[in-house]
Amino acid sequence: MEILYISGYGKNGKNSHSLKNLSWEGKTLVVYMGLNSLKEIVDDLIESGNPESLVGIVENATLAHQRMITGNLENIVQVVEVNEVRSSAFMIIGDKDYYQKMDSLKTLINRPYTFVRTKE
Repeated sequence: MEILYISGYGKNGKNSHSLKNLSWEGKTLVVYMGLNSLKEIVDDLIESGNPESLVGIVENATLAHQRMITGNLENIVQVVEVNEVRSSAFMIIGDKDYYQKMDSLKTLINRPYTFVRTKE
């Protein structure tokens, strides 16, 4: 599986790069720092792909209060608004198996763990 990592935040705030011409068919996109420019990102991706492409938004990843919001490109802006998703969050677009695995991170966080520090 090919994964493309894309920043949703540019030099002047919102991502200044158009995603309209991005060739992402058959790939998984991970967009980080993109919640504030979600509408623009989604509009560009719809122009270059399938509006029914699956989208998972992971809010507060790896924290005990992690949340996974799902939808598709066509409805994700509304789903985010209704669920009051806030930063920090990232989007996974494309392969449903990939973002479903991300939801399992919550289980890992609730397990006991130990920090290991190497000798310097």
